Amino acid sequence: TITTGIDNLDFLMQGGLQPRRLYGMGGIYGRGKTILLGTISDNLNLQGVSHLFISLETPPEDIEIRNCARHLNLNASTIHDSGDPDHKTFVDTADDYITALPDNAYYEFVPGATIDEIHRLILRAKTQRGIKGVFVDYWQLVRGKERGQSEEEHLRNVANRLAAICRQEDI
Repeated sequence: TITTGIDNLDFLMQGGLQPRRLYGMGGIYGRGKTILLGTISDNLNLQGVSHLFISLETPPEDIEIRNCARHLNLNASTIHDSGDPDHKTFVDTADDYITALPDNAYYEFVPGATIDEIHRLILRAKTQRGIKGVFVDYWQLVRGKERGQSEEEHLRNVANRLAAICRQEDI
């Protein structure tokens, strides 16, 4: 079991993340699912847990900026707003913070990826990086729905393939 670094979430998940399991996080649009996954990924990185973060929508830089801002107790938007009083602090300290971070999180930004492409990315990261887990941010955006297949069937197939990959690859 690997802790998510979020005590309440670990409690609900019976201690944290279990190998060979697929977990789904859902919620209304714009409610912070990517931020939650980015936070868990950052916590795993700090624990030395090698993992892959596949994003189908949010560029990895945005996820890393949010994590950096959280650690510096700043708002992530301050990095883009030179008029913000905290902007200089963010810019001056961010590079040092990022340089000191361990490098156990590997990002792939693949808008429009199919489940086959995602599978290949996971296999490559497992072979080359020895990952112990994978995040797929925005499962609903996985392409490859077959003609005549409902959206529900497609998403069920994607979830089943991802679960099978987790079991096969022991991640």
